[in-house]
Amino acid sequence: MKQLQKGFTLIELMIVVAIIGILAAIALPQYQNYVTKSQVSRVMGEVSSLRVILEDCMSDGKTEIVTTLTGGVPEECLVNFSGSTLIGAAGDEVSINPDGSGGFDNALVASIGVGTDASYITAKFGKNASTALKTEAGVFLTMQRAAGTGSWFCGTDAAEKFRPAGCSMTVEEAEEAAAEAAAEEDPPA
Repeated sequence: MKQLQKGFTLIELMIVVAIIGILAAIALPQYQNYVTKSQVSRVMGEVSSLRVILEDCMSDGKTEIVTTLTGGVPEECLVNFSGSTLIGAAGDEVSINPDGSGGFDNALVASIGVGTDASYITAKFGKNASTALKTEAGVFLTMQRAAGTGSWFCGTDAAEKFRPAGCSMTVEEAEEAAAEAAAEEDPPA
């Protein structure tokens, strides 16, 4: 009786390993881009939820953002933020900086505009965000409200390929769009 050969040859195994290597070299960068884009979308969602809170406060005539109520002040807009694993520096607890002091060194800054001032919310990527979103200069996502119109504009400094559909502008373009919308609403007399 003749015994049949069983198993794979070394060449066959090397070909399979080479194919897997080629597929991994193509798929890994695409997967990393997908993860980064989903992180930008997630932060946009987190910031959008804060936008709803600010709109509610503005409709109630509240003009001062606080993270804890001091009691008896009708202008206080209580904004609680449960935190994010994508905003801020590693190990830092993320909370809203209501007055903008410290500029963009803070992970999350929000302001309610009064009169002709625009409202805004700005988040800085950090913590567990993709390395493409954590740079020395910082990558930001901002929601800018046009004074008087109620229109919100979203912008981010993330690379264009990472911007979600609802946030396709840069931060500067969002600020300009909000200013233009406010100017169209209230033309000079």
